[in-house]
Formats: sequence, C-alpha cells, structure tokens
Amino acid sequence: MATSMMAPPALRILARRWQGGEEEQERLARERLHGQNLLARPGRVLLPTHGGPNSVLAARILDLAWPEGTQVTVFSAGPDVPAADLRRVIPMIEKKSAEHVHSRQVDPLAAVLEQAAFGYGAIVVGASNERTAGRMVSPFVDGLMAASPVPVLMIRRGVMLDREDVPNFERVLVPAIATLPGRAAQEVAFGIAKRLGSEVLLAHVVKTPMPGEEALYSRFEWQRDGGAPEDEGDAPWSVARRVMDDAQALAREIGVEAQTAIRIGISAPRELLSLSREAGADLIVLPANLRQLSE
Repeated sequence: MATSMMAPPALRILARRWQGGEEEQERLARERLHGQNLLARPGRVLLPTHGGPNSVLAARILDLAWPEGTQVTVFSAGPDVPAADLRRVIPMIEKKSAEHVHSRQVDPLAAVLEQAAFGYGAIVVGASNERTAGRMVSPFVDGLMAASPVPVLMIRRGVMLDREDVPNFERVLVPAIATLPGRAAQEVAFGIAKRLGSEVLLAHVVKTPMPGEEALYSRFEWQRDGGAPEDEGDAPWSVARRVMDDAQALAREIGVEAQTAIRIGISAPRELLSLSREAGADLIVLPANLRQLSE
C-alpha cells in the first residue's frame, strides 16, 4: 500500500524536467500551433457537394489545408446527385478520415444548414464559376454564407483551369491583413504550402496614397526578407510593415518561408490581381467579411 501511494508523486518528480524525445516535441508543437488556429484546426469539417470539378478542387484544398486528425463529412442532398461525380470527390481526401452522408431532403440549402448544426468547425464548398443574375455567386452559396453558423471557405476555379485539372499550386498568394479573416486565410495558405512545398507570397496594399508617392511605389517590392521604404516614419508604411512582420512570423511558426510584396494604389483588388499575374501565382486565398445588405 505504501509503495502504491509513493509511486505517483515519485514519478512526477522524476519526469518533471523530461521534455520527451524529438518526435514527441514536434507532436506537442504541432498540437499547440493547431490549437491556436482560428480555422484550420483539428475537428469536424463539412464538405457539401453536388459532384463536379469545383467540389473536387474544394476537397483537394480541404485535404491540404487542414491538419491531421480532422474528420470530414462529404455531404450530398437531393435525388439528382451523380454517383460518378461523388466517386471523384471522396478520393481527394487522402490524409483525413472521411465519411459520406446523404440527405433525401429536396432543399439542399436547408439540408446543409441542418447538418452544419451538428458540431462542425467549418464548411468548405465549391462554387460554380457561372454567375447568377442578381446574386453575388449563386442562390445556394449566397444563402449558405448568409445563414451558416460556422465559417465558410468558398472555392472557385480559375476560368483558364481545365475542368478535369486538379493543380498542386506552386505559388500561393495571400494578403497580409490584421483581421481575424486575414489570420484564417493565412492558416489555409500556409497549410497548403507546407504540404506541397509551395512558395508563398504575402501581399499588402497600402490604400489612399500620399501625394507624390504614386510613382515612387507603383511597382511592388518583392524580397525574401521583407524590406521597406527608407522613410519608416510614414504611418501607412509603418503599419504595413508591422502587419507583414506578424504574418511572416506565423509562416515561420508553421514552417513556411514567405516572400513579401507591398504595393500602393487606390484599388486593393486591382493591385492583388496585378501582383498575382506578375508573380505567377496559381492560387489566391482571400479573406472576406460578409456584410448584410438590403435585398
């Protein structure tokens, strides 16, 4: 009895300073990092699909961006889901535990929202490239983003991408923005780059240029270690550098080396698209806030 009572405190004293082996330290570091993530963290992720190339790409990005231990539910609804398309979606999830759930409910949006209430951390959905008149994307995706109880990652394929192509993403562009959606987008981009060994380009657009600076900073600076204009006292550039430094620190923590680009212009979307073409990016991970508007 005395030996049994002494064993636990004795083991605690002996093991107090033992940090574990190298593999154990790496595992603990991964768990600590993933536990701090806002979006790409272990848990349950819902992948609504009607089959098709956009859903295949969504499944591929989900598998790359989310850490091991994530459980994926491939969810379909309605009577007209092509079985052949589903057979192309599910194999894209190679590193995660995946299950297929089908609902006979006629309204797919209502079915997805009902399923999303069962403890999921995020929804990843492929969106059609065909725009619907009067809609931001489509009736289904617009309704999902407006009513989802959890964050939504919407995947759209480039117009030049072949319908059967599933790219590996050699260069990923992600904005460096000091917001919660900005942090979530960086988690996704860095997770993909970590898995594939992709190059990452962190971009920040300084809007409302100072008089006389448009010509001086019209082209992007692109350096592996960052860099900044000589005049660090200028408030917009100072803020841009701090935001960029924070994003680079997160990239290094995840194990990714990120190049940086700071541009100045009146339109952030225009500058990001221009930078994407110049840098040869084949994936853009864009943070967004949904704002409810009339109609």
